Amino acid sequence: MSRIGFAMPTPLRVILDDRPLRRTLTGVGNYIAQLLIHLERFAPDVRVDPFVFTHLTRKSWRARQPPDAAPPSAADTKPAAAGGHHPRDIGGGRKPWWMRRTIQFAYGCVFRWKTSGYDLYHEPNHVPVRSRLPTVTTIHDLSVLVHPDWHPLDRVRWYESAFEAGLRQSRRFIAASEFTKREMVERLGVAPERIDVTYQGPRDDFRPRDDAAIRAVRSELDLPERFFLYVGTL
Repeated sequence: MSRIGFAMPTPLRVILDDRPLRRTLTGVGNYIAQLLIHLERFAPDVRVDPFVFTHLTRKSWRARQPPDAAPPSAADTKPAAAGGHHPRDIGGGRKPWWMRRTIQFAYGCVFRWKTSGYDLYHEPNHVPVRSRLPTVTTIHDLSVLVHPDWHPLDRVRWYESAFEAGLRQSRRFIAASEFTKREMVERLGVAPERIDVTYQGPRDDFRPRDDAAIRAVRSELDLPERFFLYVGTL
């Protein structure tokens, strides 16, 4: 019996909600891309299917990744549609709340219809789609709940309408840090034994560079020797 509460078949068929791959990659999108790349390499007894790329597009995620390719950089992991254009967003973006809610409802209906044959559902972005599958949800942080003023209004309303139901649906959680786990226990009342802390490692891109490379970039961007770089989206 696994920690999720059922005997796991081999191979384990996991459906992954991959909607963040369909827009400009931020933290969650990169997290999903790297999961898809590396789980296939290091967990061959687990088959993870990204939902949108498996069931709603003509070309699968695996078809977009060359065999035996090295783990790509951030630019390489961004899925491109035919002609090199970034594919349209599915169910996200800055839409009016009523439109987002309608899209979420329609997406959920298709999701439940298409995923009945899977063993496990992994939601990598805080709020799972309503599903009868055993669900594991990744919680990166609780900033929408703790600092709603940092986030767009439609995202705050989405959390207000669906986050608590997602907590009840999830059998286990993946927390990005011990701090996030502690907040989940203290603020949400989640039992600590239901939370696994899994740190997110850096890609090969994120490594110290030699002085010559640093000088070249500073010169190209006309940067002083000391500067402040902000890479977040909030």
